Amino acid sequence: MVLPLLLLAGCNHRVASEKTVDVCALMLEAATSALHGVPITERGPGTCEFHVDDGDGSGGRIQVGLLTRAAAGGSRQFDQSVRLILAEAAQTYGNAGSPALGDLAEVALGFGSDPSQSLRQVVVAERGVMMEVFIGAETELSREEVLALTRALWTQVTTYKRPST
Repeated sequence: MVLPLLLLAGCNHRVASEKTVDVCALMLEAATSALHGVPITERGPGTCEFHVDDGDGSGGRIQVGLLTRAAAGGSRQFDQSVRLILAEAAQTYGNAGSPALGDLAEVALGFGSDPSQSLRQVVVAERGVMMEVFIGAETELSREEVLALTRALWTQVTTYKRPST
């Protein structure tokens, strides 16, 4: 599997040393753009669910999870968590397809029920950080839109700066 590529050695991203990250604040702009409206956010430890309701029961939902090496409790636990999440995604959706992930190809895997359909989960892991992006079944995003969203979210991770206190 591509797992060794996901755990590239080298310097960690700045966010990797953070035990807690406000995922909702970090990812709000990209989620708002993808959902074409200001979403309602629901926070969880290391996660944020963004959803919009168009009033007729339709809308969209995106959930983003962020695991850092510090939050996992160290390198060994982080690596085990990444392997477990990838195994769960493969069990849910089947083996990761080989979608054209462009500049994320070496650090990301995309999962969907059918390679010709949109991605439902993307896992990106590199240098002490793993990000999961779940796209709700009711959310109409093309493969290209999911990849653009993933790139925008990952850019937020790689450019993270600790908030001033």
